[in-house]
Amino acid sequence: MVDVVCQRCGTEFYASPSRVRDGWGKFCSFKCRDDGKKTELVCKYCGIKYKVQNCQLRGSRAGKYCSKECFINDKKKYLILECVVCGKEFRRKLSQITGTHRGPYCSRECYWKSGDVPKGAETGTWQGGMSTTTCDCCGVVFEYYQYHTRDSQPRFCSRECYFTSNTGENHCQWRGGRVYYYGPNWYKMRGEARRAGNFECALCLSKESDVGQELDVHHIIPFREFGIENYLQANDGDNLICLCKSCHQILEKGAISI
Repeated sequence: MVDVVCQRCGTEFYASPSRVRDGWGKFCSFKCRDDGKKTELVCKYCGIKYKVQNCQLRGSRAGKYCSKECFINDKKKYLILECVVCGKEFRRKLSQITGTHRGPYCSRECYWKSGDVPKGAETGTWQGGMSTTTCDCCGVVFEYYQYHTRDSQPRFCSRECYFTSNTGENHCQWRGGRVYYYGPNWYKMRGEARRAGNFECALCLSKESDVGQELDVHHIIPFREFGIENYLQANDGDNLICLCKSCHQILEKGAISI
């Protein structure tokens, strides 16, 4: 055995010649060995001295805080301020003071009362403000925000006026309303039109057996143009065709024509 002096605490201890030769006989204990790889620092938040491994002294947060709690608490520092409007004392985070309007005001109400709030054309999002126009339905003069209608002015002051002007005969696509009665010979002529069309759609050629229901019978010239007094001419076989429901709806919307 060989007498060796601990490089950490200075205590003499015995070590085998082979360990000294291999470079292991430097510390008297594991504690001294671990302490030799640490650096003593002072916590930035609480001021307590602590030790940290040398390999951990990397990065922006390394070597500044003794614990995660100190790091979080240091980032949440509060300052006591006095509101410039009402004089009330309040707490605010340091990050909420610099670069924002929230700093000298205790509440949103005080901020609006301060007069520092940009208004109208002073704001960066100003789009013209309010304007006035006349309702096409009731004639009332009403105000509206110009950014709501960038392409054109509004025509109606309320939803009720809009629906009143776009319902029934006032609608731009009004065709006279729906006819519920096609005369006493309608069901007879309807059956003959289906048989004449071989029970298949005149446009897509789908059969009643394919769609699982009876096909519709459509008036080529609308029944409303004849009137109920001329139902014989309206229900003539040359004026009736057989259609499936999907083709009938497309035809009624005017997307296709016969």
